[in-house]
Amino acid sequence: MNTYETIYILRPNLNEEEVRQTINKVEELIKQKGEIISTENWGKKKLAYEVKKEKTGIFILTRFRASGELITDLERLYRYEDNIMRFIIVKLTKREIEALEKKASQMKPPEPLSAIDAEL
Repeated sequence: MNTYETIYILRPNLNEEEVRQTINKVEELIKQKGEIISTENWGKKKLAYEVKKEKTGIFILTRFRASGELITDLERLYRYEDNIMRFIIVKLTKREIEALEKKASQMKPPEPLSAIDAEL
């Protein structure tokens, strides 16, 4: 299985429920033939240029592992889903995967205060 990263831009006028439903559609399709590593909602951001007469969009990043067969199905979903304005799917290299894993390992959650107090 390969590791992929996809970013898709949703229409800015969607409410939280519509955003969640669209993310769920994408995640359900990925789960059928692969596994999701992470999904991040980057929120509403200004676009570099107008897309479908919109100046802003809601950016969603999803990292996942899957075979290449899924990519065609995912692109089809993106094209037919009215709430998605733009998308890109990128296959990550081994070096990029290692960098992401290294970054994730460095971001350890802080220890609870009770554990620190116990050491004193």
